[in-house]
Amino acid sequence: MIKCYSLLLLAVLLFNSRVVAQTGNQKLLFYHISEKDGLADNAVNCFFQDSRGVMWMGTQYGLNSFDGSAINTWRIGDQFPNNHLNNQVNGIAEDKRHNLWLATYNGLSTLNLAAKKISSWHCDGSDYMRALACDGDSIWIATSNGLLLFNTRQQAFTHFLNETSKQPTLAHFNNDCNGMLVDSKKRIWLATVNGVWQFDRLKHTFVQYDGRDNDPYFDAMVNSVFEDHAGKIWVACWNGGLKQIIPENRSVKNFNNVAGLPSHIMNIAEQKNAKNEYVLWLTGYLTKFNPEALNTERHDLKPIAEAASLDPRCLYISRDNLLWISTVKGVYILDPSRQLFKHLFVT
Repeated sequence: MIKCYSLLLLAVLLFNSRVVAQTGNQKLLFYHISEKDGLADNAVNCFFQDSRGVMWMGTQYGLNSFDGSAINTWRIGDQFPNNHLNNQVNGIAEDKRHNLWLATYNGLSTLNLAAKKISSWHCDGSDYMRALACDGDSIWIATSNGLLLFNTRQQAFTHFLNETSKQPTLAHFNNDCNGMLVDSKKRIWLATVNGVWQFDRLKHTFVQYDGRDNDPYFDAMVNSVFEDHAGKIWVACWNGGLKQIIPENRSVKNFNNVAGLPSHIMNIAEQKNAKNEYVLWLTGYLTKFNPEALNTERHDLKPIAEAASLDPRCLYISRDNLLWISTVKGVYILDPSRQLFKHLFVT
């Protein structure tokens, strides 16, 4: 089922009734969209920009697309009676045929945009899918019970369990994946409830790259893994803040001595600023971090000065260098180069 909301894209110079000023070290302006503009839910779980430039947003109640003129809502579960959990979209990726693949709370789905058709598959015991990545004819999927490989031609799953530990509780934690990354060198990284692991796709083995044996500030709960423009691997932790993994010697660099860095980080994104410097944006008071200068800027995201700060849930940089920020009050968008924002109005 598809719902469409028509929107008119106008400049802030003409209309500024819903531009949000942020308080903090530096005043920023954000452009804002929410359920009032057609989002299926204010809280967006994930962002993705496809090869055509369309922005996709996964929510608990469906999938949204935004092409600059309209927001569409795709509800996967509507095609399957009593299967509303399919509507919770946790991850989005695109294959070489320009089909979208969705990691949902209840299985794997694909959206054929040309046919406007949604198909879904289930894998018993591993249907809670949290992240995914396309790799040729294969889809790698991080789940709450290990790593899945889906062959799109055969339409079949292969299940890989991390059996490094024989201790039941630890084995469960090793396979409980919060996120994943297939980096520029085709290495598969898994953010789990027991550190960071790399999966060897040839040997079908798992090696821990952030654990108690190599990280004096180890935080078992890892939320996400991110690769920057230079190929550096960054880790966002529940309580351990920001870390960098050095794959060459399987070491971990901690940044807990950098003033202003949050200890609780869910997500990481990288953006080029007006000075052509690369900076990392981190959830946790929306913190900007310059890894070269080791300085931070913390921004309180507030709809109005009197309101409580909104803690970002998910961050994403689109190809036009806009920072997309998910909060419980909708999506905020930041353009660092001009601080002049486009605005959406329902027509």
